[in-house]
Parts: sequence; C-alpha cells; structure tokens
Amino acid sequence: MSFISISNLTKQFSDSALPAVNDISFNIGKGEIVSLLGPSGCGKTTALRMIAGFENPTKGLIKVGSQLVVSDSAVVPPEKRGIGMVFQEHALFPHMSVAKNIMYGLKHMRKNEKLKKVREMLELVELTDFAESVPANLSGGQQQRVAIARALAPSPHVILLDEPFSSIDASLREKMRQDISTILKKADATAIIVTHDQKDAFAVADKVVVMNNGMIQQISTPKELYRCPVNCFVAQFVGKTNLIQGIVDHQARQVHTALGELPVLSGVYAPDSKVMLSIRPETIEVNAMGKYNGMVDRIVYGGDTQEIHLTVNGNENQSRTPIIITAPINHDILVGHPIRFSIEQEAVTIIEQ
Repeated sequence: MSFISISNLTKQFSDSALPAVNDISFNIGKGEIVSLLGPSGCGKTTALRMIAGFENPTKGLIKVGSQLVVSDSAVVPPEKRGIGMVFQEHALFPHMSVAKNIMYGLKHMRKNEKLKKVREMLELVELTDFAESVPANLSGGQQQRVAIARALAPSPHVILLDEPFSSIDASLREKMRQDISTILKKADATAIIVTHDQKDAFAVADKVVVMNNGMIQQISTPKELYRCPVNCFVAQFVGKTNLIQGIVDHQARQVHTALGELPVLSGVYAPDSKVMLSIRPETIEVNAMGKYNGMVDRIVYGGDTQEIHLTVNGNENQSRTPIIITAPINHDILVGHPIRFSIEQEAVTIIEQ
C-alpha cells in the first residue's frame, strides 16, 4: 500500500520553455527508501522541493499518509506536512552543540521528553560522546549524521535528503552510504534521497526513480534497473554498457548485428524489427573458444579488474564495432593483439532506441 503518492506532478517556471518537472507519478511504501537519480538539471531537486513544500507545483497531487498536501484547490504549508529535511550543506547551527542542534525542532515537547529524544537520536547516529561538541569540531560525516538526527527527531512522516553525499570526501563516501542506510532502516524511516551518483542510489535505496529532462525514465529496484534498463539513457547512466543496433531474425531468437549473430530471449520483439541491445562489459567473457573476436585497442587497469577496449570486425560489410569488456586482472591480454570472447543469451537486453 502506498504511503506517499505523487500524481501528475508538474513544475513550469516562467523563464523556461520546458517544464522543470513534467507530469511525473510514482508511489512510495511506508518504510521504503527511494532515490531520485539523474543528471544535473533533470528536475529531481525541484521534485523534492515540491514534496517538501518549498516550491508550489504548476499542477499535480501529493499525498503523504492520509493527508493530501498538494491538490488543485489547496497547498499545505511545509511546517504542517510532517516532513523532515536534510540539506546538502547540512545547515547546522554553528554556535549550538550537537545536542541542541538535534533538540531545535522539538519545540512542542516537555523538557524531559526533549532530553529523552535527543539521547535516542544520539544513540541512533552513534554520536553519544559528541553531545556537547559544536559542528566545527566534527568531521563532514559526523555533521551529516547530526543533520539526519535533527531531521528524524520530530518523528516526521517522511525524511528528504538532498545530495547527502556531495560534501563527503570520496574516501569516506562508501562508509557514509552504509551509515545513512543503517540509520534510516533502524529508524524505520520513509525516505526520499536525491542524487546524481548511481553508486549512492544503488547503495542506499530500495527503489530508484531515474529522471531526465523533467520526466521519469524508469522506476525499479537497483538490481533490475542495472540488469534490465528500458532505454539507452538509463543503460548508459547507471553504468557502462555496450549499445549495439540490430535486426531481429525470422524466428525472433537472434539479432543480426555488426558484431555477428547475438542470442536474445525469443518472443520479445517481432521478426525483422530494428532493436537496440545493451550488453554490460562484465557479462562478456574472454574465452579462447568464444564465437566473437576483436583487436585490443587499449586497456585500463582498475585494481582487481581490467577494462578492455577492442574493435570487432563484424561479418556484415566488415563494419567496425567498439566493445568494452571487464575482465579479471589475471587474464594475460596485450594491446594490439586479438582476443576471442563469448556472449550468453542472459547478458543481452533489448531496450528502446
């Protein structure tokens, strides 16, 4: 059952010819963590701000729990929506201690209730020993946890996080992803996270909403999003992939491509139809007995793997097709040498062109 419902949400700014957010709809279950993922300018932050109440939509409905916070006839102000917000810059009060920052939004509680809630939040974010510290004495990751604790303290219906990892050093991002995921799950929080980074979204979210040009491209779990992208934009945005055009054969079991014949699941597309295929680099196997072959142009080493860039001379008019393969580092592969490889049916996904 949906706890948050977004219906036909649109935002048209007066100084822009195209809507910043264009008729998007999606639902979120209670306790679910959802990420709005997309490039800069895709509309994800504008959508978040409309949910928070900082922007009024041009049209559309927003329902949180049983409350219709945005409709054609009324807009509920931000402070009455039961929404907690974690800003990109943390927005902590520099002159206040960690405890007082967390206590700030608990104005309607008795003093003993406030102190109890602050203790609970400090334990949740594992900052009990820093209760009297000021933000300037904390690391970026610790400040982030204080901001989350402050947003969670009033027990909001939903917590919104705008690019929560953008100010964290690259070396700490992996730990912060785990920390935020753990905190939100322990709190049983319903959360929406805005990010432009696929790894951030995949590490934290139960469900990902991919946006581009103000519109939703795909909504799915991280696993399904990566394995079964619906179009070229999603396939390329959520990781490297090989995009290959082709024509489905008469039995709809293979696709004729410049690479050669590629196996696909039958019955998906009509015979003789033009299609686009997505093949992830790590699903292609370097194999001395493989059906396909190419010449290695360059190799990019990445620690335990190597990214092999090669050119394939196909069997259709000898057209040349660039391919990327991710292979284990122990494969002895040299630039300028030929290699053979195989592609299994499960590795090939037909997507919209």
